[in-house]
Amino acid sequence: MKNPASKEVFERLCRRIAEIDHEIVFIELDGVKVDGKKIKIKPKEEDIEYRYGLFTEMYEGYSEKALMNEIKKLKLRLKKSDKYRRTKFQKMFKPDKLELEAPMIFVDEDGNIS
Repeated sequence: MKNPASKEVFERLCRRIAEIDHEIVFIELDGVKVDGKKIKIKPKEEDIEYRYGLFTEMYEGYSEKALMNEIKKLKLRLKKSDKYRRTKFQKMFKPDKLELEAPMIFVDEDGNIS
C-alpha cells in the first residue's frame, strides 16, 4: 500500500476496527447454537485485544485512508446487525401484544427520584 499510516494512527484505527468487529460478532453470534452447542463470545476487553492483534497483522502497511474505508464498511455492517437484533427481539416478544404497566419515574436536576 502507498503511504502507510503512522504507527500511532495505525494502532488507533486497528483498535477501532477491533471494537466494531467485536460488536458485530457479539450481536450476530453470541448465544447462537451450532450442532447443539451455544457460542459464547469472550469477555469484551479480552476479545477486543485478541481482535486487535489479528487486525494489526492483517492491515500492516495500510494507509490511513484504507483503514478508514474498512471502518466505514464495518460501521455499515454493524448498523445492519443492530437492525437485525432489534427485529429479532421484537419478533420474540411481540411488544404490541404485551400488556405491561410501567410506573412513571421522574428525576429532578438534583437527581432526586419521585
